[in-house]
Amino acid sequence: MDIKQIQQQWTDYEKLVPSKTIEPLVVKAETFMDEKIDTIIPNIELGTDGPVVQSFVFFSPTYIGEARLIQGQHDFDVAIKESIGNYRINIGEHQIIRNVAAIEQAKGKGEEPPAEEKTVYQKATVTLHHTIVALITTLNYFGDQRDRWLEKVIRTIPVKILKSSR
Repeated sequence: MDIKQIQQQWTDYEKLVPSKTIEPLVVKAETFMDEKIDTIIPNIELGTDGPVVQSFVFFSPTYIGEARLIQGQHDFDVAIKESIGNYRINIGEHQIIRNVAAIEQAKGKGEEPPAEEKTVYQKATVTLHHTIVALITTLNYFGDQRDRWLEKVIRTIPVKILKSSR
């Protein structure tokens, strides 16, 4: 995968992790697989201050892998894409009320509580159980563009892949 493709596929996530951070991991994984990576999908989880990227899942014609973002390390694993035997999907929302302490404090004093400062995140988890060993690949999303993220997941690893893993 060339740098331009990485930047293009990572545009929506650039503010969470710069594409320059993931480029060396993509290059290193390709050298082990001896195959070009064609798709990268971030694993976005809810951190203490909002969405964070802990890792990304990558795909080539034959392989699926996950690269963890650990500073100063190349940390990734790779499996055969056709080893996926189960596809589990969980879609929902997660609501955070940022001023809950101020609301409770006002209620405790018998005062009018302030309006809720609410943030609602869309979330999705796609869990892929592999037929080899006890390998599980989990893709997570937190943010406000879940449908775009899910479209990319479904396009890259359609449920029909289960037919080829028998």
